[in-house]
Amino acid sequence: MYDYKGRLMNSRVNAFYFPGLLSTLSITASMFLDIAIVGQMLGPVAMGAVNLALPLTMAFNMVYMLLGIGGEVLVSAAKGAGNKEEANKLFSLSMVTIVAVSIVIMLAGLGTRELIALTLSGGDGDMRPLVARYIGIMFLAAPIMISITSMTYFVKVDALPKLAAGIMVLVNVVSFISKVVYLGPLKLGIEGAAYGTITGFVAGFLLLTSYLFSRKKRTLSFVPLAVRDFERLGNIVVTGLPSALGQGLGAVTTFCTNVVILDIAGKSGIIVNTVCSSISIFISSFRYAATSTMVPVVGALFGERDWWSMHQVAMRITKMVMGFVVTSIVLIELFPGNLLVFFGVHDAAVLEMGIPALRIYALGLVLSSLRY
Repeated sequence: MYDYKGRLMNSRVNAFYFPGLLSTLSITASMFLDIAIVGQMLGPVAMGAVNLALPLTMAFNMVYMLLGIGGEVLVSAAKGAGNKEEANKLFSLSMVTIVAVSIVIMLAGLGTRELIALTLSGGDGDMRPLVARYIGIMFLAAPIMISITSMTYFVKVDALPKLAAGIMVLVNVVSFISKVVYLGPLKLGIEGAAYGTITGFVAGFLLLTSYLFSRKKRTLSFVPLAVRDFERLGNIVVTGLPSALGQGLGAVTTFCTNVVILDIAGKSGIIVNTVCSSISIFISSFRYAATSTMVPVVGALFGERDWWSMHQVAMRITKMVMGFVVTSIVLIELFPGNLLVFFGVHDAAVLEMGIPALRIYALGLVLSSLRY
């Protein structure tokens, strides 16, 4: 019986993990390629400026992880327990809060753009104006970026993992194509990279409408909220805090690292660090896909109190993630110079600095993946 049940759990994991991996890869591959496109078309300095703005993107991620993942976990548990009314209230509360917070972020960010750019760039005269131009447009896109990414969590919980993956794949494919056009023929400069992001999310919203306006596809519904319903917001925040805290600490670490590298190694150091960060973002796909799989599957199993199956899911996903991560690290160790050239790095001094840096950096990814 346990052998059959184990195969059944593996099949269930695969059904969620690979669409989730496709969705997550589309996000991280897009970020990976975005930086490479900027490096190839605008040069390594502009690429470094995009990397200096990375803590801002991570702050956006922190919001949808805090409220999106937190809401997803509780909605999944409520659905697993058969409590449809509770699931709808948690879903509505999560999305209303996400939209409100993202609008506040947009307004606050636009008002303090120059100060944020100065802080992120460490006062570097060449980098600061590039960072300011880039993040100004990213703040405008904050509501649509945060809201649509959060919504895909709930689409997945609503037993539509392929649609959730499809939305994010479309977002990032359109974003990639748009950036090639904006940076190439239209020559919009670093702003083109940000405009491409907005274009991708607009395309994702259009696909999302097939879920929002279809009663046949979805079981979750927006319902009116009473003041007392907002008391549940604390549970949502506490549940999403582990994922969000990791992203928030990552943003702080990235910012501090960038400032120190600028001070010690200058622009060459930032360029090398940009490539390292991009590789880390790409490899994080395998870890984040694991989270997006375990939340709905384990959440439903928790509602059913099926402890044996929860253990099976955790072990299966751990093996899959480490297999992907180790393979990626081997490739980095073998071809560090090729990766640097792929990002538009051709200067001999930067290559001399970057090749050993990439090889050392890659080794740490094993431990970070196990910790995750």
